[in-house]
Amino acid sequence: GRAEGEPQLWSRVAFVGGVITLVFGAIAGIADGALAFGAENIDDGSMQALMYVSLYGFTNLAFAAGLFMLAASLVIWQTGALWRWTGVLGAIAGLLAVISLLGILDESSDDIFDILGFFGFIGLALWLLTISICMLLMQEEPVAAARRQT
Repeated sequence: GRAEGEPQLWSRVAFVGGVITLVFGAIAGIADGALAFGAENIDDGSMQALMYVSLYGFTNLAFAAGLFMLAASLVIWQTGALWRWTGVLGAIAGLLAVISLLGILDESSDDIFDILGFFGFIGLALWLLTISICMLLMQEEPVAAARRQT
């Protein structure tokens, strides 16, 4: 946010996307945990409902992670606060993850949208690794573009 300057719009969108990612991850994880530990004690209808909660939780998780990556990558690209190519990597992975939300429209769990979501998650892992390395190597805290020019 400091590198972006006021009103820090895209930094805030990235923050909200990150929080929503955690929420959907928890929802999907809870459903999977209930399936893993209670599969022998629940009826078929309940099992199917938990499977749908898990599916939609992970699908929405990919969308939220994509929103997080797209917004943060836009800030990275605009400000140069981190390596600019990490902004490109995050934008590509984020776009794949956001598009994967369309998988909800199809009842199949193995369509092209799920494959895009998979590559979005791989991209998220690579993106987080690269920006973490970049942040560890930084000598100074980034400043807003308006203050950099003066």
